[in-house]
Amino acid sequence: EAREEARRALAAGSTRIGTRLIVSEALATAGLTAEAEGVMRDLEREHPDDPRIAFSFGQFLSAAGRTGEALSVFERMSRQYPDNPAGLTAAATVRIDGGDLVAARGLLAEALGRDPYDTSALYNAGLVRLREEPRTVEAAREAEEFFGRFLRIEPLDPLAWLRRGEALERIGRTGDAGNAMRRAVALAPGNKMLEGSLEAFLKRHQAAGTGAGPSGRKSR
Repeated sequence: EAREEARRALAAGSTRIGTRLIVSEALATAGLTAEAEGVMRDLEREHPDDPRIAFSFGQFLSAAGRTGEALSVFERMSRQYPDNPAGLTAAATVRIDGGDLVAARGLLAEALGRDPYDTSALYNAGLVRLREEPRTVEAAREAEEFFGRFLRIEPLDPLAWLRRGEALERIGRTGDAGNAMRRAVALAPGNKMLEGSLEAFLKRHQAAGTGAGPSGRKSR
């Protein structure tokens, strides 16, 4: 059934890159990976200079666990489009997923050198500094700065507020951390992960005697 729907979609918009990318994604989601890859490779051959295709193909390969091939696509994309940070940021995401945070940090620094306002690079740079060992206050300060820069561009992203709160907690700014986590919960009501993170934060600081009250100041 998925194959037939894909054929109909391709027939209806066979020359449209966007349509064919959507079809490829639908095929991959349905488990028809060979067919999805066939659509991607046809697009690459027909449009070798379109960064959307390279990016989507790299994402497909990464999702399929073909990490080396995905990195090759993203590295080629980075060389081919030297002003575009997307290839570097995507390669960094693959490195983060593989646990190579040092390599990811280098790629993200290069991406931000190309575009200091790239939100994917800013978020991932903050995430890397939060996860890297040893978990120092200096690293947490750098993470908080990255998330702060991200939130100046995307102020309604609840996950970035949560991560900023985690960085602030590690720095020792308990009140600000509580406020950031509450902001995350307010932006996504009913999100169990965010609510659980805030609850765990409050329990930690109540147990330590450093609790943050509703205003974010220390409770009296």
